[in-house]
Amino acid sequence: MSGRSGRFSLFGVAGLVALPYVRSMTTATVTSKGQVTIPAEIRRKLRLRAGSKIDFIENKAGEMVIRSKTGDIRELYGFLKYDGVPLTIEQMDEAIGKGAVEHFKRSQS
Repeated sequence: MSGRSGRFSLFGVAGLVALPYVRSMTTATVTSKGQVTIPAEIRRKLRLRAGSKIDFIENKAGEMVIRSKTGDIRELYGFLKYDGVPLTIEQMDEAIGKGAVEHFKRSQS
């Protein structure tokens, strides 16, 4: 660390890079099998549960950032309930067209 507060020399990178940390989080230990238990505080902040996926992203400063991976679109199957008669593609296209025309007319008035 250099004498300037908030500036660090990273892994032999020439010059100094400002690291905008808000606060330090907890520390975890890697086991001999390469496994890490993510502390409860971080699991809560990232909304992680058993089976959750996380991404490891390298930022421009060469640091690794952990982000909760968003869900798969297939997980939304059945999310919206429709009890009516199944519609054909043509009927859906017609309804979308009518809705678009109505929206356009409302936006012009």
